[in-house]
Amino acid sequence: MLISVVIVGHNAAAYKRLSREKNVIIVLQKYLKDVDIGLFPLIQDTHFNKTKSPAKLFEYMAMGKATVSSHIGELIDVIDDGKDGFLAKDRDIFINRMNNLAMDHKLRKEMGMNAREKVIKNYSIRIAADNLFNAIK
Repeated sequence: MLISVVIVGHNAAAYKRLSREKNVIIVLQKYLKDVDIGLFPLIQDTHFNKTKSPAKLFEYMAMGKATVSSHIGELIDVIDDGKDGFLAKDRDIFINRMNNLAMDHKLRKEMGMNAREKVIKNYSIRIAADNLFNAIK
């Protein structure tokens, strides 16, 4: 099985050197539909990583993608580990979870559907607007 790494982002210059590696593809966000597994690796336990916005995670989830995220910061509050994504406390677990999803199409689809449902019910613009309105009402 060939596994390609797809890096999604807007800073192509920062990723240029990676694009020379075998099986590494740099794409823009509009291509998220072609991603099978969303990855959110925050390796270091820093203040920055603990407070990093889960916006990219929400994009993956909204598109019905199964995800593997580091067990850190706000990600812990978003992901229900094993149901709508995976959380990994270290590198080995992260890699194991990626492999689980890469090898199990049914699990990827089920987890992706659960993730999409969660985003729609809890994190959509409509829900955020309602929460803000109720808070200032």
